[in-house]
Amino acid sequence: MGRPRLRHKTWVLLGECAAGAAFALLDRPRGVVLPTEWEVCSSAGLQAMRAGRLDEADQYFLRALDQASQFPDDDPRLGTSLDNLASLRKTQLRFADAEQLYRKALAVFERAGPRSERHLAVVCNDLGTVRAAQGDFNEADALIGRAIAINERVRGPDDPEVATNLRNYAAVKLALGKPGDAATAATRAAAIDERQPRH
Repeated sequence: MGRPRLRHKTWVLLGECAAGAAFALLDRPRGVVLPTEWEVCSSAGLQAMRAGRLDEADQYFLRALDQASQFPDDDPRLGTSLDNLASLRKTQLRFADAEQLYRKALAVFERAGPRSERHLAVVCNDLGTVRAAQGDFNEADALIGRAIAINERVRGPDDPEVATNLRNYAAVKLALGKPGDAATAATRAAAIDERQPRH
């Protein structure tokens, strides 16, 4: 029995390399769960973005979001798709678009509840940095402060993510004219970095 044939639009979506990978997956033994189109598009989008192929990443993320829009409105996959596209828009310096997408992702992860707290913290931090770039340092302060509180609770006070949040927090506090608070946050971040294992 020959390999299953991929539809033309799937070839166009995945490209030759990804389509070749799809064929390899189809050769796996029975019982192996194949990735969904959402998973393939999300992964390919992240790889393209890391490689600096932003137009390609855009196409994959939009397709992944189209798939995720069929999921319930509290499905973390929907929040992840919105977050991925928001991060791309942020990289493209399209801050207004990034803000809207991050707010939608935030709402999804809030509806998802405790299972998505780590994702919620990431979005709070990233939306906070976008609001800072737009000049709204008060909202940035609140959002990044929320990210710190969540990460300290779910990851622990010495987690590197907390240090990342604190560095962003320090920059916002400085912009708000609070150098003492900025120094405190920066010192805490440095202390967390010092406690990380050396490789």
